[in-house]
Amino acid sequence: LGRPPSISARASVCIKNGTFYQFSSRNTVNIVPQLQNRVNNTGTFVQKILLPLLGLMLCLTVRAGEIPLESDDWTLREQKNGVTIYTREQPGSDYKAFKAVTVLDAPIEAVMAVMANPQSCLEWVKGCLHVEGFDERSFNDRYAYSVNDMPWPVRDRDYVIHIRTSAKEIPGSIVMHMTSDPDRRPRVEGLIRLTVTQTHYIFTPTADGRTRMIWLQHSEPGGILPSWLVNALIVDIPLESIEALNKIVQDPRYRGRTLVYQSGELVGLSG
Repeated sequence: LGRPPSISARASVCIKNGTFYQFSSRNTVNIVPQLQNRVNNTGTFVQKILLPLLGLMLCLTVRAGEIPLESDDWTLREQKNGVTIYTREQPGSDYKAFKAVTVLDAPIEAVMAVMANPQSCLEWVKGCLHVEGFDERSFNDRYAYSVNDMPWPVRDRDYVIHIRTSAKEIPGSIVMHMTSDPDRRPRVEGLIRLTVTQTHYIFTPTADGRTRMIWLQHSEPGGILPSWLVNALIVDIPLESIEALNKIVQDPRYRGRTLVYQSGELVGLSG
């Protein structure tokens, strides 16, 4: 139940502008990433400043480039606590993309109940200080605004995201695209508005009642953060975030839900 049925070893499935595309490897940019060693002993800067900023980056979306779901140039970076993380060079960027794959210990209904609740950001996203949903046109088309707490001397960040959810894009799975829309709300004095980043989630129910999760991410952090340091630490935040998410989806508040469909499309949750 995990892999879209039409994907082959010699083909790539990419996401561009919120849509999946499959194309022959003859038409792809094939870059074998050169991995850098994990940075050790980087002290307070890494633990209190860089990691929270990376945590913020993991909640948003990408405008430029494509992130392949399946491609020969994904390189294994980490396997820990049931989470597998791959990275790849992203054409036109100094910052790598990552793909995290895991199985959450909860049914897909509970997972979607968490993902549909903007306030869950406070429960599992590192540094999430404030969040509110707005302009909710439907379950499938909504917006959220959030502020991330950053340690001094880094200024707090805020971001606006467009969230689109579909059960038709990949048969048997639920796909979420989160795209930054920085000008949809006025800028706030004293905060730095993040503008360019990309996140896609693919949730697939497993035969034993759990949920397979694929998380695709690429971000341009801006500022003065060096790419070699960001790339070296890219696996740490998804590992921590997935660990927290796996606890939250087991919370009784998110259990007992039912997915509601109309004409084959997911339109909400009941219960």
